Amino acid sequence: MRVGTILMSLALVLLLSSVGMSQVYSARESFDYPRGATIDTLMGGASNGWAGSWYKIVAPQANAAVAADTGLVYDDLNYPVSHVGNHLEAVPDPTGTEQRYGRHLDKTWPNEAGRTYWISFVMNVKNATDNNTWLGVKYYNGDNGELGMLGKGHGLDKYTVGSGWHGGEGPEVSTVSWSEGPVWLVGKTVMQGATSTVSDTTYMWISPDPAGGEPAISTANAIALTNMKNGFNTIRIEFGGSVGDGLNVSFDELRLGTSWGDVASPLGPTAVAQRDIELPEHFGLLQNYPNPFNPSTTISYTLKRNGKVRLSVYDVIGREVAVLVNSVQQAGGHTVTFSRTGLPSGIYFYRLESSGTAITKKMVLVR
Repeated sequence: MRVGTILMSLALVLLLSSVGMSQVYSARESFDYPRGATIDTLMGGASNGWAGSWYKIVAPQANAAVAADTGLVYDDLNYPVSHVGNHLEAVPDPTGTEQRYGRHLDKTWPNEAGRTYWISFVMNVKNATDNNTWLGVKYYNGDNGELGMLGKGHGLDKYTVGSGWHGGEGPEVSTVSWSEGPVWLVGKTVMQGATSTVSDTTYMWISPDPAGGEPAISTANAIALTNMKNGFNTIRIEFGGSVGDGLNVSFDELRLGTSWGDVASPLGPTAVAQRDIELPEHFGLLQNYPNPFNPSTTISYTLKRNGKVRLSVYDVIGREVAVLVNSVQQAGGHTVTFSRTGLPSGIYFYRLESSGTAITKKMVLVR
């Protein structure tokens, strides 16, 4: 009887250990909410690695961050970012507020020796003229005690890692200005174990090549010693400070996982396809895919030279229903996602214009 009890106890221990080892650590937030929805109204829920909705921690200005469908020109990254729907657009009061929002993961991600955690997101700082600002994504355990941040640190005009407060140059500070955006910020934290006296280390890359494989730590743009001994279970988006004539920043495609592939896929294959056409011999517009489509489709095109580009969508009677691109772009391949955004089923036309030349193609929306 005693032997049987011991064997059952051992089996239970092994089972629990197996369950612990097989736990999936991943989370994703694409801010695919209705345009104009505010983070104040508890965006999201218990899915995609999260325990529940976003919530306010400090938010003296109401509705300072909303879902929007303009403002992040992904092609500026030199590869298309695979994203869903809208993004989070943050426009706080120019008088100098601080906005802090949090969201709990569905479990605590533990500090186990040798384990690595990855995080990535697209960030576009469109106005931060006063350096006494901070804006970025932070790790927490609960709601107190900042564990780490990727973004723009307070007091500097550069992208930083480690803390939201930086007073001077150091390994935590990159050489990349906040005005160079949008950027794809990627972080990797190497855990040392909950009882270790050695600090954990977080490496940050700024717009690395998603198709180039896991980047070497020697190529990191900034490095910080961090202390996550109890792990983390909360992610926060924060921005504010003495913002001068008004702060404006956007966030999108927030991903967390345990491997490079968790944050880079499916960016890689898209980037490979783009590199094949980096030096096109002609100006071209490809057929959208899928076609017919619902709810979204991808439109790809190539530019022979740098210049002003306009990509727009029209209905069958010639009314313009969407402008997907209206900016200066570099020669090469570009990809844009078009979502139906409330349009009825039917035939639509998309038109690419650049350097005095235009191409139009037909697509079909079905609902």
